[in-house]
Amino acid sequence: MKPAIIAVVNGKGGCGKTSCVSNLAVIWSTQARRVLALDLDAQGNLAVDLGVEDTDAGLALSLAIQGGAPVTPIPDVRPGLDFVAGGARTDQLAAALAAQAHREPGAAIRDVVDTLHTLASAYELTVIDTAPAGGLLEDAALVAADWILVPTKPDDKSLLGLSRVSDRLGALQRQGLSTGALVGVVLFGISSAATRIRAQARRDLLEAFGHQPVVFDTIIRASERGAIDQSRDGVVALEYAHAARDTRRFAAAAYTLADDYRALADEILERIGHHVTAPDPTG
Repeated sequence: MKPAIIAVVNGKGGCGKTSCVSNLAVIWSTQARRVLALDLDAQGNLAVDLGVEDTDAGLALSLAIQGGAPVTPIPDVRPGLDFVAGGARTDQLAAALAAQAHREPGAAIRDVVDTLHTLASAYELTVIDTAPAGGLLEDAALVAADWILVPTKPDDKSLLGLSRVSDRLGALQRQGLSTGALVGVVLFGISSAATRIRAQARRDLLEAFGHQPVVFDTIIRASERGAIDQSRDGVVALEYAHAARDTRRFAAAAYTLADDYRALADEILERIGHHVTAPDPTG
């Protein structure tokens, strides 16, 4: 099977996109896979989650898309995991592409898609973080992706973000653009004790998607303390759980989060039938 691109999207912020990207990328890289984490969000929060302090704020990706310059990812932010940063330059790129789209409809998206495919060709798995506001960069991620993962909280605004994703997929397909397939929706930030909320959210999602089996069994449970500590330390849940154990800092929530993300990572690979072999370095 060819290398796979997974775009993580939701039309609303605060639904867990960046947390899913950082945690999944690190977990998959621990499984002897070559993984690329790529940030298309001008907020640049993926660098914070991964503990990367010195980035180009999206400059390299912008130059590649607009001028064909090669992109050299930040290598080995974890063993087996490379990183392409987003940031302020990503916002400027989005504005330039929007202007181009007025002159050459479809060309701007193709430029982004070609760059993403070139980058992803060197990896088994590429995981893309997208901006909540949508726009041309998110559209390009939907087109470039093989698979689309949608994290959501169970509130009405977050579920509305799902509708926006569905609308964008439909609009792109009507333009004759092929998009990635929906690998699933994962419920994010729900207390392990909130069984009624979880059950109702599942019913709402299943109804919204025509009772297709798109809702993951895994739920990323709420952990405010774990999220704060990880953001401060620049580590993901799996690493924070190890740190808590090794330094006798007890944080049960870290173990819960680590288990949830591990289960989600396994469930995603099972759904996409991912038995990828590493790209041939000889070409």
